[in-house]
Amino acid sequence: MVEFGKLLEAEQGAHDAAWAGHCIDYNSLKKTIKRINEEPTLTGSRSSSRLTVYQHNDSLHPTTCRSTRFRYELDNEIERAVLYCLEVQGILASDLDSLSVKREKFVDA
Repeated sequence: MVEFGKLLEAEQGAHDAAWAGHCIDYNSLKKTIKRINEEPTLTGSRSSSRLTVYQHNDSLHPTTCRSTRFRYELDNEIERAVLYCLEVQGILASDLDSLSVKREKFVDA
């Protein structure tokens, strides 16, 4: 059975290259989980959900739970994908409006 990440990568590769930079980065999220799980906590345990301070995009975030860090990364990935979809939707709406105007001129002629 093919791994989910490889299946996802193949599916993303089948789309237009413009979409490539806007897909959710599954491998990056997997690495985030791995880094979080490998970090020692205040008790020295790796499986504990103790609080930790972390850094992302050169800005220090307040002390947060490990699951919050992953949710932050996931939210950023989803936001990037959704914003691109909204941008494409706006372009399509504009194109549809232009076609509608041309159709009306054609019908009236």
